[in-house]
Amino acid sequence: MLGGVRGPDAAPPRGDPAASGFGRFRQAALVTLGNPAALLFFSAFFPAFLGPVRGRGWVLLHLVLPILAITFLGMMLYARFGQSLVRFLGAPARARGLHRLLGAGFLGLGGWLAWHG
Repeated sequence: MLGGVRGPDAAPPRGDPAASGFGRFRQAALVTLGNPAALLFFSAFFPAFLGPVRGRGWVLLHLVLPILAITFLGMMLYARFGQSLVRFLGAPARARGLHRLLGAGFLGLGGWLAWHG
């Protein structure tokens, strides 16, 4: 949804595979698994801390699991905040007020850049 804020009672678009909570979770998990950045980070960064020990896989697992848990918790809090924000901005007057506030901020920033830039 790039066009604006939908109200909390607005139905998801037809054919949206992420219409349910599990569908959204599945879509996010597939995007995450398809992104090799985390795998490359872990495979390049953590071996420097392992040293020549036996059972490197278990040590690596003990290093990666807390990071995954913290990341998962952070994403769940982020999603909850976004859900609350959508519910709050579902009222047209609030959304209009936010658009006006952001528009005024951008105009002010543009004026400041024109004056000082």
